[in-house]
Amino acid sequence: EIESFDSCRLFAKANSTVNDEEVAKTKNTKKIRFSECQVREYNIIIGDSPFCKTGLPLALGSDYTESSYDVDEYENIRAPLRADEADDLYLNDEERREILLSLGKYSLEELERYDEVFDMARWWASNN
Repeated sequence: EIESFDSCRLFAKANSTVNDEEVAKTKNTKKIRFSECQVREYNIIIGDSPFCKTGLPLALGSDYTESSYDVDEYENIRAPLRADEADDLYLNDEERREILLSLGKYSLEELERYDEVFDMARWWASNN
């Protein structure tokens, strides 16, 4: 399933092929067809972004899995995930907390302790 909060998908690379017959038919135009794409799926962890003003920041971990898809299959699966506007990409502190809780790696108490540490660090940074 593509939509999950336990990982974040990044496009890694695509293999391409050039159809020589089609290139010969069109004098100065070349066509490239992408046959497959490989996707790396990274785990989500608590981050350390200084730009996160409230709540806990999210980051990509170093663990990942790779999958290979036919380009058309990938586009059909991926299409619903595209954001219509930049604001759709923003996650407030409650949404980030829910994502971290849904991973099953952190308890609510642990997240509250991490949040207190981040609050102290933000306070210290703003007063020094």
